[in-house]
Amino acid sequence: MLKILLNECLIDFSIKTETPILIKSGMERVEDADMFPIMTFRNGRDEVFIPGSSLKGVMRSHAEKITRTLRQGKEPGCCNPFEKKDNGKPDYACTSYFEEYKKKENIKKLDAMRAYRMSCLICRLFGSTEHASRLMFRDVYLRDGSSATIEKRSGVGIDRFTGGVASGPFELKVVSHAEFETQIYLRNFELWQLGLLAYVFKDFDNGLCSIGYGKSRGFGKVIGKVNRVELRYLGKNKPSVPNIRGIRKLLEENEYGFYDKENKDFKVAELANSGGDEFGLRQIYSFADDARISSLWETVVPIWNKRVDDYQWTREV
Repeated sequence: MLKILLNECLIDFSIKTETPILIKSGMERVEDADMFPIMTFRNGRDEVFIPGSSLKGVMRSHAEKITRTLRQGKEPGCCNPFEKKDNGKPDYACTSYFEEYKKKENIKKLDAMRAYRMSCLICRLFGSTEHASRLMFRDVYLRDGSSATIEKRSGVGIDRFTGGVASGPFELKVVSHAEFETQIYLRNFELWQLGLLAYVFKDFDNGLCSIGYGKSRGFGKVIGKVNRVELRYLGKNKPSVPNIRGIRKLLEENEYGFYDKENKDFKVAELANSGGDEFGLRQIYSFADDARISSLWETVVPIWNKRVDDYQWTREV
């Protein structure tokens, strides 16, 4: 989407295990357990890690729940592939809608502008079959200099109807006492998208988001924390401190259907450290402590609240 970079957001994010977690490996190995964590070779040793795709899946799922919660009593603001039309086709699913639209218009692929305009709020941020995600998640590795404890647990599968053993017993290896860190990259963003992410990060910080296998068994509870946020503006159209702006304010035309109420600057209460990169391409606004990060969220969350309230689910097929 877009052949130029106008703004970027880089988020340093850390995860600490509160209970054992298990991101299961899909590879076959000679192990003394039936289930074991995914590993990678790093820093001269085998290490556990969390794939970026796993973190993205958890964040997308939680963002969908938040969106549906704020849209109660209205048409949803995100895909729901399980809600069917009278003809049996999904009513609120972007992928199915795109396929119907392409058949109607006799085209093989949607152009990026049309795909974005026609997408739900979640697909505009996390991507779909027709356009790439605005978010990129790096793999989540152990914090430099730290280690994790891997311990063996036993388990059985319970038949929900009889209450008896359905499968097992089996052995599994879980990861505990681990601290991970990663970076999340967002490009050409709208400010409401930062506001939605602020909701997700807040729930991670409160321990409300779980990762991996066995959540109902008490596995997977983590605490996630945003340690640093950098907003980067490229080119000549840059806001002055303490203002920030989304991509709508950076473009004259609005062929993508960006949120028009963002066509202005928004003031952040806590001044951000700012500076340019060594080549002069980027102007960087850095939010590197809790107070400044909170002031950023306090600016963008109301924009998301207004965006999700204003959103109208329109379909042409």
